Amino acid sequence: MAARQRGLSERKIIISHMLKNSALPTITLIGAQFGFLFGGTLLVESIFSLPGLGNLMVQAVRNHDLPLIQGIALVFCVMTLLINTVVDVLYVVLNPKLRRAQ
Repeated sequence: MAARQRGLSERKIIISHMLKNSALPTITLIGAQFGFLFGGTLLVESIFSLPGLGNLMVQAVRNHDLPLIQGIALVFCVMTLLINTVVDVLYVVLNPKLRRAQ
């Protein structure tokens, strides 16, 4: 309301005020959803018989191929860790309060 009273346009209010405040929670949710996305590949690739790591892991479980199961699980874990690292870096870039060491 204060920005409207100062005469700022709706577009300027949304871009400069609302997006700055909503960016960090949105990035948090996007980062958390990537873990579920990797888990969902198992289900989707199995149902639709698509080639990929998810279908390969299901076949490895059926064949009791432990090294392949461990390798694919490791790839999923590394990808999740990389995405969480990117989210943490974006926090520092978007929030100037986090840049200062105290």
